[in-house]
Amino acid sequence: MPEHIIYVDDSGTDGKSKVAAAAFCVSTANRWQELLAKWNKIAEHAGFEIKNFHTTEFAACRRDHLCEQCKAGHTTVQDHPWQRWAEDKRENVLNRMAKAVVKYVDWGVGHSYTKADFDEHVRNSPARAVAKEPIAEEYVTFAIQRCGGSFAEWRAANSRDEHLRFVFDNSSPREKRDIAKVFFGAANNRGQHEGGIEQWFNPDDVAYESRRVAHQFGALAVLLAGSASGVKTAGRTYFSVTTKRITPPTIVQNRPMTIWLVNR
Repeated sequence: MPEHIIYVDDSGTDGKSKVAAAAFCVSTANRWQELLAKWNKIAEHAGFEIKNFHTTEFAACRRDHLCEQCKAGHTTVQDHPWQRWAEDKRENVLNRMAKAVVKYVDWGVGHSYTKADFDEHVRNSPARAVAKEPIAEEYVTFAIQRCGGSFAEWRAANSRDEHLRFVFDNSSPREKRDIAKVFFGAANNRGQHEGGIEQWFNPDDVAYESRRVAHQFGALAVLLAGSASGVKTAGRTYFSVTTKRITPPTIVQNRPMTIWLVNR
C-alpha cells in the first residue's frame, strides 16, 4: 500500500515569540525526491546550493542587513549569494520554489495563534477537566494537534488510507512526550474513528530529524514565506494565507487563528 510521508515543522518555541505555529506537508517518497530534484535545478540556475538555503536567513540576509550567521562569520556571500540579489530575483526564486512545492506536495496545512490566546482559552480553561481527548500542554504542540485534526478531516473527505510516516523537526524531550500524548495516544473511552474521522494516528514510523539535513522541511517554510501575496500562475492562486475564526474541539471558542491550505 502507498505511504504518505508527512513533514511537520513548527515555530514559536523561543520564549520571546508571541505566536506559535505549525504546518504539515504531505506527499509520497517519490514525489518528495522529485521536489528536491526540482529545487536543486532552481538553486543551480540561481547560483546557490540547496543545502545552504534556509528561509529565515534567505529573508534576513541582504546588502544592507546581513543575517546573524553572516554577521558571526559562520557563513559568507559564497554560502548566501542572495545577500547581493536584487529584489526581483529574490522574489522570482522564492516563487519558483513555492510553485514546485505546490506541484509535488499532495496536501498541506498550517495553523497559528497567539500564546496569550492559548494561555487563556486552552491552558487555563476549566473545559480541560471535561475534555474527552488529550489536550496539548506546549504552545507549538497544540498547533501541531490542530494540523493533525485538519489532516484527519482531509483523509476522511478524500477516502485516503495510505500508510503514514511522520517526520518532525528536532524537539526537546518534553515536546516529544507531548506530541506522543496528543498525536498518537488513544483518547479515553473513544474509538479511533468518529464520524469516519481519525481521532489519532497509527503511523508505521515516527522520526525526528534536523531541518539542516532534511531539506524537505524547507517546503513548509517556503510556503509560509511565499504566501503573503500568494503564488500565481496564469491567474490561478495556488495558495494564500488568510486569518479565519475557527473553533478547535472542546476548548477554544471563535478565536482568530491563521490557516493556510495547499490542495492539489
